[in-house]
Amino acid sequence: MTHEPCNAETDMDICKLFVLMSSLLYSVGAMHVSGQWHANEFFNFLGKFGFEQTNNQDLPGTLGYIYGNVTSQQNVTGQMALVVLDSEYFTEFFGNRLLQRTNACSAMFEKINSIMWDEGCNGNGYEDFMRRIPCRMNELCEDEMKEPNNVIPGYQFTYIVRDTNQPRYETCCILTHLLAIDDCRCVHGRVAEVLLLMRLV
Repeated sequence: MTHEPCNAETDMDICKLFVLMSSLLYSVGAMHVSGQWHANEFFNFLGKFGFEQTNNQDLPGTLGYIYGNVTSQQNVTGQMALVVLDSEYFTEFFGNRLLQRTNACSAMFEKINSIMWDEGCNGNGYEDFMRRIPCRMNELCEDEMKEPNNVIPGYQFTYIVRDTNQPRYETCCILTHLLAIDDCRCVHGRVAEVLLLMRLV
């Protein structure tokens, strides 16, 4: 069976339906966040993304991506953490935010520290959970400098979501605490107030 391309002699209704269905297959959702960040807001929930199950036979077509830009008008860098976790880790991470602030950070990171990749703290980690933010204007985030080809062009960071077992949800949040680069302890960002300009897709 052969198919003719859409032209004046073919059934335009079928062609319109085909174009409509094709456009639905490639729909994209985006989350845009901007606002004033205050250091007394220890934890800020940004949103939740859903991803289909990754198919090894079609990796390019079924991988998930969370990417974007996050900068500050004050040119402050690396004072907070953008954390992206799937539901397996998020519930405990989220619950520990209610502890006293001096204990909350270490409790939140306790379960994920051994598996979370961090160039300075755990180069053998295999899960990509955290970016130090904000990033310098017009530059990649510090955590992306080693593998810049993994970042979608025009953006400062990219998380790649892959799960061949099941569909999954990824939750995005911001913390005023992060792992110190020099000794990997949980530390509070040294900034009192930052205007974050963020776009997550």
